[in-house]
Amino acid sequence: MIRIVSAAAAEEKRSTEERIVATDKYERERMAALQHGVRPGPASGSPGKSARRTANAGDGVAGAAVASRCAPEMSTIPGGIVYSRAPRQAVNGALLVLLIASVGYTYWDIGRGLVAQWAADENYSHGFLILPLAGYFAWKRRAELAATTRRPSFVGLLVVVGSLLLLAASVAAAELFVARLSLLGLLTGAILYLFGARHVKLLAFPLAFLVLMIPPPAIVFNQIALPLQLVASRLGEAAIRASGTPVLRDGNVLELVTVRLEVAEACSGIRSIFSLLTFALVIAQLGRYSAMRAWILAAATIPIAVVANATRVAAIGIAAGRLGPAVVDGPLHSASGVMVFVIAVGALLLLERGLTRTRTPHASQCPS
Repeated sequence: MIRIVSAAAAEEKRSTEERIVATDKYERERMAALQHGVRPGPASGSPGKSARRTANAGDGVAGAAVASRCAPEMSTIPGGIVYSRAPRQAVNGALLVLLIASVGYTYWDIGRGLVAQWAADENYSHGFLILPLAGYFAWKRRAELAATTRRPSFVGLLVVVGSLLLLAASVAAAELFVARLSLLGLLTGAILYLFGARHVKLLAFPLAFLVLMIPPPAIVFNQIALPLQLVASRLGEAAIRASGTPVLRDGNVLELVTVRLEVAEACSGIRSIFSLLTFALVIAQLGRYSAMRAWILAAATIPIAVVANATRVAAIGIAAGRLGPAVVDGPLHSASGVMVFVIAVGALLLLERGLTRTRTPHASQCPS
């Protein structure tokens, strides 16, 4: 009798220990699920005898596999725990809305001044296209972004703080370019802090594309525009002289017999460079160009724009020398700007066709 009681007690003790072990295992799996940012479902098996628990666990894993195949919004983690991706997607959406609202409030005045400059300065009127294009490029990556696990990084918070300090300093110093540029740093840091480095990598091109909407500082703009004016003047002088029309160049001023032409900033080609560069990057992104071919297409916009505007200068100079100075201020002058830009776009498309014929399939996106 004493042996039977002892055996029963030992069996009950083992059963109790097995239930404790099973409960601890479930709690560990539950904590692992919570660390993934999901809400675990019911346990894969209930603590009890080992044979029953093993069978129930197998049924739980099989059921989780069926749920994963039948419902795309369901997934599993090791241990057979079934969880839904819906809460994670809801959290990502809420964080995105919060990010947009915070950035909009902080940079409201900066953004309003930027839009006003786009509307007032024809050199930067392409800025109206940059935001919707960048949003479209980000939207194209929505499936990859949704499938990427959030891995927030504390480094992103440091980038956000640094960008805000840069904004404060630039506003105090009345430096608009740096203040506007800090917006890109803030966006990058916020994505890194809230979502992780993989999300930043996926959004690298749309973020870098936003740089084109920010006008460079006036001192930088002038340093670029003046050499382009001189190059356009030299090329225009050579073309006018080759046509047999007498011409004398003094800097960016062309002296003809009947008229005096000044190659202004608008005729330097810098406006065409900004627009053509935007167009080239859009083509490269939509065509999924390799980095090298995308850089070739982007770099080609500079000589194409310069030659096109030099052609415009030469055409106006030849027409003015033969038809009179009225040509300079007439409709030909305005129409020539549109015609030259169309020719530049055509040259860029011809280059793009040549690159398309020679390129091999490449999965990477254009450079960011």
